[in-house]
Amino acid sequence: MARQLEINVTKRKITTKGALNKLRNEGNIPCVIYGKNIDSFAASINRKEFMHLAMSSLDEHVIYDLKVGNETPLHAIMNTRQFDALKQEISHIDFQIIDLSVPIDLVAEIKIEGLPAGVKKGGVMEVRTIKFKGSALPLKFPKYIPYDISELEIGDILRLKDITIPQGLTLYANLEESILTIALPKSQRSGGGESSDEDNEDVKEEK
Repeated sequence: MARQLEINVTKRKITTKGALNKLRNEGNIPCVIYGKNIDSFAASINRKEFMHLAMSSLDEHVIYDLKVGNETPLHAIMNTRQFDALKQEISHIDFQIIDLSVPIDLVAEIKIEGLPAGVKKGGVMEVRTIKFKGSALPLKFPKYIPYDISELEIGDILRLKDITIPQGLTLYANLEESILTIALPKSQRSGGGESSDEDNEDVKEEK
């Protein structure tokens, strides 16, 4: 399920690029906060505080309670973020205000666990897709849906319909969509591998 975390937010004026760089150099991340029924505004958050929260919730979707002074916290999701590749850090974040009582669209990922029996026998696991967009109440939206694939044999296909979807989550996908297959080794597939001398002799005789 999603995790609800509080973070302090400081309102700021939309300023020059130099002022934004100064803000970043002082250990802050510029951000914009927007949503229905509110006037969008520019703000900043402490980088160290944000990264601590982010690292503590890697396996969960996060609903941020944005605390602006003494005002009632605003519930939000991190919609987009910009990344500074040179400094290897987030340089800007857009937070979207949400209503906790209204479903939202996010992505849920099938978390594959275990080693398939078919792979142990020489098969090859071929993953098609593990991420699916869906809808659920903000605090009920799982980031990962675990599934143990250790019993899958060569020739088995794992489809979305085989997964137990958490109650309240609707995925925008065909239930017949394949997630992964356990295939034969390439050398054993039809048309794969080299023919033996004996096979070549049989072909000659038929000619």
